[in-house]
Amino acid sequence: MLQLGGALGTAAVGVWTGSTLSLGVAVALICIAGSAGAGTLLLHQRRATA
Repeated sequence: MLQLGGALGTAAVGVWTGSTLSLGVAVALICIAGSAGAGTLLLHQRRATA
């Protein structure tokens, strides 16, 4: 019974770590996309004013 609990706990930690990792990757991608969009917008504004 204790071994089963340990196995379930390990599986839960593995799933939690995986979901946290994928969430971190998703947040990083959103940040990269946002900064790329802002950089493109800034570049267009500079070209328009120049």
